[in-house]
Amino acid sequence: MLNVALTNMPRIDNLKPLVAKWNLTGDGEPASQNKAKEIVMIEKLRKLLGLADDAGEDKVLEAATLAVNTAKEAGGKGEVVACREVLEALGAKENADREEVIRIVASLKTPGDVAVQLSHQVAELTRKIAEMNQQDLIALSLKEGKTSPEELDKWGRDLALKNPDQFKLIVLSRPAGSVIPVEGLRVLKDSDPGKMDDAQKSINAMMGIDEDTFKKYNQ
Repeated sequence: MLNVALTNMPRIDNLKPLVAKWNLTGDGEPASQNKAKEIVMIEKLRKLLGLADDAGEDKVLEAATLAVNTAKEAGGKGEVVACREVLEALGAKENADREEVIRIVASLKTPGDVAVQLSHQVAELTRKIAEMNQQDLIALSLKEGKTSPEELDKWGRDLALKNPDQFKLIVLSRPAGSVIPVEGLRVLKDSDPGKMDDAQKSINAMMGIDEDTFKKYNQ
């Protein structure tokens, strides 16, 4: 404390505690006001640069020099590219320049047309899988005589495509040969897969089975 005064009734409500405002010199005498201002400025620089409270003037000067050089390298105008937390989140170096930060951010962006193309590809793949499942159900129901081409044309094909579980419940749960008798039909030998004679061609024509589908499911 530099000065002390006494009064009978002091106004000390909510008064901050008395503290040492300035440090003392080595000989125990109060430092000059200029020195005190310098000390206060160094304390502010410590906080600004994130240094420890006991960091000396050399450490403060070193940190300040590094900050200035980093700012110059970032853009030549002392501009701040991004705060430390943002650089860490992006995985960039502490002294990353503007171009590097822009490149990292751009790499994280997904173009809208890519997302649209991916959505179309997924939809197309889903459609193809549904059609393959539809063909399997139709081929099985025809092979076991549980439906007819006329029934398939009316509603069977559409049901097998849009609701295969319902098709299984309605069509495949029927007894074999309940719609078209299959007893006595000649089955091609395993040694002659995919072969179609005139009788088989006639059967395929009546059932609406093309040549490619017949060969695919008669291997």
